[in-house]
Parts: sequence; C-alpha cells; structure tokens
Amino acid sequence: MTKIRKSELTALANQAAKTLDIKAPSGKINLLFFPRRNKGDLNTFSVYCTISYNGNKKTLSTGITGDYRKLLPGSTYLPDDENKVALLNDFSTKLFAAYTELKITKRKIDLQLIWNMAKGNAQVDMNPNLLHCMDLFLVESNEKYKAGVTGYKAYEKIMGFDKRIREFIIKNFGKWAEIDDIKPAHATTLRLWLVNECKLSASYTDQIVSHFKRILEFAVENEWVNRNAFMRFKARKSKKFVEALNEAQVDKLRTFDVFAPALEPVRQAFLLQCYTGLSYIDMVTVTTNDILVDKATGIEYIMKKRTKTGNPSIIPIITEARRIIDLYANDPQRIQRKLLIPMMSNQRYNNYLKQLGGLMGFDIVLTSHIGRKTAATTFLNKGVAMESVSAILGHSSIKMTQDHYATINPDRVIRDLSATNELSKAQ
Repeated sequence: MTKIRKSELTALANQAAKTLDIKAPSGKINLLFFPRRNKGDLNTFSVYCTISYNGNKKTLSTGITGDYRKLLPGSTYLPDDENKVALLNDFSTKLFAAYTELKITKRKIDLQLIWNMAKGNAQVDMNPNLLHCMDLFLVESNEKYKAGVTGYKAYEKIMGFDKRIREFIIKNFGKWAEIDDIKPAHATTLRLWLVNECKLSASYTDQIVSHFKRILEFAVENEWVNRNAFMRFKARKSKKFVEALNEAQVDKLRTFDVFAPALEPVRQAFLLQCYTGLSYIDMVTVTTNDILVDKATGIEYIMKKRTKTGNPSIIPIITEARRIIDLYANDPQRIQRKLLIPMMSNQRYNNYLKQLGGLMGFDIVLTSHIGRKTAATTFLNKGVAMESVSAILGHSSIKMTQDHYATINPDRVIRDLSATNELSKAQ
C-alpha cells in the first residue's frame, strides 16, 4: 500500500517544470471545466471538472458554485465572483502539481488520487518506487564511472544486471512496485527465474542477485526503506581450479622456434603477460609513461590503473619482461603512441593463442587471461607474499587474490615443508 503523508504541493508545482522540463503540462493530462445546473435551483450551477489521461476520464465537482444567469461573458464555466475564479485557477495548478508529483516518483497515474491530492485530502509518499530507485542507483553508478571510480567493464556489467532485474520486477510485480514489496524470499525467486527462464549460469545469477542487494542497500542508506530484504543473501562460492602454465612450460614457450611469423608477436605479448600479470585491455593501453623507477633501488616498475576496476597495479619489471619491451623500441606504435607493445584485437589475439598452444603441445587452451593467471601462480610459487601479488594484479583486496589463487599446490607445500623438515623420498 502507498504510504500517505502531508507535503507542500505549491513547492512541487514550482519545481515541476525544472524537474521534468514541462512547459505545457496540459499536454500530459487534460482538464475540462464546465457548469452543471443544480436540480433544485436551475438558476445556480456547480463547476465540474473532467480529468483525462491516456483514455481514462473522471468527472468530479469542484464544489465551486455560481449564478447561471451571471456567467462571465465568453466563458462557459467561470462564475462572476473573482475570488471563485482565483480558486479555480489555484485548483487547476494543484491538479497539475499532483500529476507531476506522481510522474516524478514514477507512480501509477491514478485520477482519483490526483483529485484527492489537489484537494489536500491525500498525498503520496515522495520516496521513489522500486524502478525509480534503480534509476537513481544508475545515475550514481554513472557518476562514479565518469569520475573514474568505476571502470568501463564494471559499469557495463551494472547495466546488464539492471536490465535483468527490471525484467524480473515488471514481470512479477508490475512497473509500479514499491521497494517494500520485495521480501527476503524473492532472492530465491529471482535466482530460480534467472536460471530456469533466462538460462544463466549459477555464478552469473548470483552476481545479479548480489547487485539487487546493493540497490536495496542504496535505498536503506537514503532512508527510503527501513531494511534490506536481501540482507541475509550470500552468493555461493565455488572455487575453480586455476588453469595456468608452470615455469617449465613458460620457459619452453620462450625458447621454442616458432616457424609461423604471424605467431611471433603473439608469443612475445603472451610472455609479457606471464611476466607482468597485465590483462589484455591493460596490455592495449600500457605505455612507456607508465614505467617508473624506484629512487632507492633503481628498480623499474609499471604503475598503472586497471581499466576494468580503476585499482592501481604495481608491477616490478623482471629481466625477461624488459627484454620483450626492448624488442619494440623502434616499433611505429612505440614511436607514435608510446605503447609498450603493439596489440591486435582481442578475438584475433585469442585465436592465435589457441594455435600457439596447439603448436607447443600444451594441454591447456591458451587465452589472454591464462597469461595473467600464470603470472599470479608463478609469483606465489616463488614465495612472493600474497599482499605483493595482490598489488601486482591490481586487486581491490588481498581476499580477492586469496579467493582466486590460494589453491593447494603440491610443489609449494613440499618446498615450504622441506625448508624445516627432512622429507621421505621414494625408494
């Protein structure tokens, strides 16, 4: 049910044009005032008003009366009393203001409610409904994206999540749904609908439900509702085995004679990913300006904000990475745009990587993301602290690095334990 409370219609009328840019509100709803003679006294009349909107009409009495014999010249409904004329004009303004208020908060246009609001008998809660709340969340997300707080990929995901949630809301609750209409059980309902009707994976489904939870928390923070219906929802965590090349495979890739010239730049780019942990999109944009030198040690490192999240990556440049960077010292892309390495489209790059992996006889299908994973697992296996690996990858927290890469690795366990204990070897 819509909450009813008192508010100032006059203030809303003044802001209506600014908020919705309405120069002629009559283009939205139509008002027709007309006189109707009173049955008991044909010399008097009452002013009635017909409100029409999208084919719906409602006719009600304004309560203003007049002498039928003294209608103003040229008018079919105005009484001769100037005070009554002023009341009619004021009432007309209030009707448009009430309509505007419903539009601003994206409420259902109810003609009786508009009439009651203009009469001062009822007023809808100015809090937004569910879809309007989502609109406002998108506005804030867009501002974060423009400010660089959110990366393009993350913002693109938000838009995709929003589309699915809107479809679910309209299908199950209608476009006038209130935020309070959402109950805890609807987290499961949404999840099942996304899996069964939209054929989405379980992990992507949980991302969408988690996004809806953030929207509801946004509503709580703005005091539009008192509680987050999805407060107890937690995404299911399913750890996947991290596919990555080991050091021997990386070394084989580095020294292997590639007879296909088209694959040589692909090999060098992939190796650079294995040595730095840069994602494909960051490989496309990283420049020589991103290379800095530590004053105390003279060590070179790449300092770059990740395109996906905006989080900074701090990547020390190992010798092999520097060798690859130097290969392109005279490349036109380096000279003209200072790009560290020339890159082709993501689709072509991954297609060539599959060919390269097949040529090498690897049992892993090579993709650009495998290079990033290889860098992370190599660093961890060499004993680099989790905090440092997190900084290299540009993760927002160490927990993210742990969730993705803290898998059980026999080589690492044996190495760590052999440092403190003598281990038994096969006879």
